[in-house]
Amino acid sequence: MSEDGGFTSAVRLELASLPVPSEREARAELAGMLLVGAAASDDGRRVRDIAGRRPGDIPLGPLCVGDVLQLDVPSSAVARRGIGLVQRSLGVRPRLTAVSTTARRPHGPAYRVTVPAATVRARDAGRGARPVRAHVAAMEDGDAETAALLRGAVLVGGSVSAPDRPVHLELSGISAGVAPLLIAALGQVIPASRPIHDPERRRLVVKSGDVVTDLLAALGATRAFLTFDDRRLRRQLRGEANRLANADAANLARIAYSAGAQIDAIELAVGRDGWDVFAQDLREVALARIANPSASVTELAELLSLPRATLHRRLRRVEEVARSVVAVDTAEAAEGTSDSVQGTNRSARPDHATPDASSDATPEESLR
Repeated sequence: MSEDGGFTSAVRLELASLPVPSEREARAELAGMLLVGAAASDDGRRVRDIAGRRPGDIPLGPLCVGDVLQLDVPSSAVARRGIGLVQRSLGVRPRLTAVSTTARRPHGPAYRVTVPAATVRARDAGRGARPVRAHVAAMEDGDAETAALLRGAVLVGGSVSAPDRPVHLELSGISAGVAPLLIAALGQVIPASRPIHDPERRRLVVKSGDVVTDLLAALGATRAFLTFDDRRLRRQLRGEANRLANADAANLARIAYSAGAQIDAIELAVGRDGWDVFAQDLREVALARIANPSASVTELAELLSLPRATLHRRLRRVEEVARSVVAVDTAEAAEGTSDSVQGTNRSARPDHATPDASSDATPEESLR
């Protein structure tokens, strides 16, 4: 990940600025960092060595690469965080080196924190077993350690979309062996997380806005959580307002089209046969429709003090009566047009002429 501006950088900087946690949480967070990226290119053995353990009990020796514990980080802030975690969990000061800008791949690590593997394994061997505690306290401790593990993974391999963009949280550099561990950790912290694992691109993806906001809060990124949630809610409200405005516009267009068709049919019927074509109850509805062309069915029902269903039935009957009158008028006009066309055809047809004598002549006689 690069150190440019953006929401991901803001999240990373806030998480890196948190106070260094307890020894167990520091070990869990450091393990989360090491599980992502170059140190996570495991052959299955490393994952088997740490599987089934609580995050605070994960041994760091199996995560060593050769004779060093190597942590590649994307920014100076995360590098300082890594140094603090190593000091808290292992009690030694690590070595920090900058990765050459000509050698680093795009969006690759910018700093490297290393500790001799012999020191790490010696610390693992001397830690001893975890003291027995009350069940409830152990569960609460386990949740904090799991959140620390995820915080380390997000610090090194995480990216979060800007709040005004479609929701997308991604953990990159996740091998097939590490993915089940992080999926289980996400499920413990956010039960409804359901991340998507893409083994070809070595990543975990979360598309739910609720899950992203809950995860940011659980990891301790309070400012990022408030910013993300606020802008996401604004975007949702703006989208809902646009949807309602579009729905209102569509309803108004539908009302205008329906009312226009009703008024046209009523005026044609009244123009031919007068208002007597309608019964008294239908006449009131027809007059109300002509007088209020933009009113909806509900508004007309309130105006006439009628139930909406009753008014809807009467409007339908008004349309049927008006269209029947118009249909009769159209049929008569069509019949009259047909009669006039037939008379025109008869007058244009020539009378049978008397045969010409020359027509009976033979070809020879015609030539004479």
